[in-house]
Amino acid sequence: MQIFCITSILLFISLSSVQAKETIVLGSPTGHIAEISTEILLYAYDQIGQPIEIVPLPDERSLLWSNSGHIDGEVLRIAAVTSMYPNLVRVPVAIDKFEAMAFTKRKDVEIKNWGSLHPYSILLRIGTKFAERGTRGMNVRAFPTNKEVFDALHRGRYDIAVASRLTGMYEIKRLGLTEVSVVEPPLADYYLYHYLNEKHESIIPKITLELEQMEKNGMIEKIRKKILRRLSRQ
Repeated sequence: MQIFCITSILLFISLSSVQAKETIVLGSPTGHIAEISTEILLYAYDQIGQPIEIVPLPDERSLLWSNSGHIDGEVLRIAAVTSMYPNLVRVPVAIDKFEAMAFTKRKDVEIKNWGSLHPYSILLRIGTKFAERGTRGMNVRAFPTNKEVFDALHRGRYDIAVASRLTGMYEIKRLGLTEVSVVEPPLADYYLYHYLNEKHESIIPKITLELEQMEKNGMIEKIRKKILRRLSRQ
């Protein structure tokens, strides 16, 4: 009986250990905007000994799957996501930031904020929540990829494309769109956060503490600058 009890206890400990190391699967937007946050989370989760897998997915599908528990969370999203997807819990440390920008071929465009976009026809990528919220009620056409967005802008069928500064400048360079330029100032600035499905709330204190330490010791900013230097050479 004693041997049986000891064996049962050891088996329970072993199973608990396996469960604790179960890989967390995170959805990630496609494109360069996710690269900084991806590197930060790979480092942070490694520090706490938690395996993760990051899967690039279309923006809207990723959020739906994270919210339903089909996958375990999101690499990065804006703060407003919580109100739209109630099963997602925000890790309360910003891991990146970006500027929302307008891009155009027109020379007569004057834009100061989201409200300034009302007179124009607008392009954005499907599932880009900051752009969807900022242009709600306006004349908008959405495409599945950033390439399609900027191709349509280049063809002159629409006035404005909305994207992050990094995404837009990358597409302009990659596609050779010499007639497309960024409109200053930014429409808005946003901080980006990591999200987990509520079934993984037990992990949040650990990953929050690690990200806070990385913020204090400068590791988040160090990773951010490294990725930006690499992207600037592409």
